[in-house]
Amino acid sequence: MKHSLGLCPLLISLTIIPASYAASTNALEEEVTVLKEDAAEIHSRLDDMLTVSGYSDVEYIVTTNPGSAPGFRLHHLSLFFEKRITDQWRFFSEIEYEDAPKFEVGVPVGENQGELFAEAINLSFQWRPDASFRVGRFFTPAGIWSVDHYPPFVPTQELPLHIGEIFPKIFDGAMAYGTLPVAGSFLKYDVYWGNGEGNAGKEDLNSHKAAGLNAGLLLPFLKHTEVGLTYYGDTLNDDTKKTATGAHMKVKMGGFGFQSEYAQADYKPKTGSNYKSNGYYAQLMYDINSWTAGVRRSAFDSDSTGNNAQTANSVFVNYHVTPAIVLKLEYHQFNFDDVAKADYTSTLFSAVAYLGN
Repeated sequence: MKHSLGLCPLLISLTIIPASYAASTNALEEEVTVLKEDAAEIHSRLDDMLTVSGYSDVEYIVTTNPGSAPGFRLHHLSLFFEKRITDQWRFFSEIEYEDAPKFEVGVPVGENQGELFAEAINLSFQWRPDASFRVGRFFTPAGIWSVDHYPPFVPTQELPLHIGEIFPKIFDGAMAYGTLPVAGSFLKYDVYWGNGEGNAGKEDLNSHKAAGLNAGLLLPFLKHTEVGLTYYGDTLNDDTKKTATGAHMKVKMGGFGFQSEYAQADYKPKTGSNYKSNGYYAQLMYDINSWTAGVRRSAFDSDSTGNNAQTANSVFVNYHVTPAIVLKLEYHQFNFDDVAKADYTSTLFSAVAYLGN
């Protein structure tokens, strides 16, 4: 009897421990479930929030251009506002503050410093990978640089000479875009239609509409390789008919990267002689660890009927402090066919920061 009575407290404790352990386990599981639900709700709210990002850069410029002195330039502060409205609807806008703008009441517009500009305001419907739609203001999809033009992601602050001169920088209208599988490769495309040049913002000043197409073939058997074409047609506000075409190529093998673009525009004025403008650049780069070094030659002729051609030879080095911060050193030599314009050089030191996650 002594032995059996002695076992009773032990049996009772063994019965109570598993019961209390099961109760605490259930409580923990319920707490974990609640925490998961709270986390999911927080992530959902974050996804639905308006996010703000962008970039900023500051430059120190030394130039032999007559009338220009060495000095600092607070070049850009661009803010991106993005919102996921639903799983398919997206809003995007970009507001650019260039040269630290200052505007004062009563001061003539030409005497205010800097520029404040809404470079993009659009709403996108991401229907399928091969067919999505966008309406509003967006950067004209033309070639490579106009698409990847943000200072944190390009090696120089100076643009190749013809960029933004042949194809318009921005476009107000509608766009269809996507990526299609084609014979083992992928074709990405942008088709757009809208107001055309000189008609951004409020209204279209003529009854004509501009249209364009940008297409790039991605070749998976050559990693990071793209070849493509661009077309743009418009009737300008002075009734000049403009047709612009372009070709681009980008290749990356190991640490080496090469890209080049060529564009040409044909102008047919209502009165007067027809003329052309054309331009190109070819750029070779090499990446090693946090460094990028390269050379580029670019050219632009705004009017084939006169002495309007210019060229630029460039050398540059980038140091990527982090993926979001880049220090740049670049040297450019500008030459003009017009003897009335003096050739000059420009050296830029810049710090660029991407303001995002």
